[in-house]
Amino acid sequence: MKDGTRVLEIVSYRDFYDVPQIFLARDGDRIYLFDCKFDDSIDDYQHFYSVHLMPAIEEMTLDGSWANLASAAVKNLGSVEKKNLEFDSTQRASVKVLSGWS
Repeated sequence: MKDGTRVLEIVSYRDFYDVPQIFLARDGDRIYLFDCKFDDSIDDYQHFYSVHLMPAIEEMTLDGSWANLASAAVKNLGSVEKKNLEFDSTQRASVKVLSGWS
């Protein structure tokens, strides 16, 4: 992902508030989890997503809560600011990553 802008297909999401706050996105055969936690201290969602490389979707259970989905990650890839993402017009089908995560 750090080699430039990419458009990822959103394959599933939860906690929609203007945009999905947690979602799985596909880039070829790779699946990424973007997870934006609610921060009680500011009474709002954080300004960034934690990004994780995930195993194949068929290996994961997506029923029920996603609160601990990141624990199934193959690797933690860092974070990406929300301002560095552009969602498609529906806010649910795809996301463009404008710059790499830190």
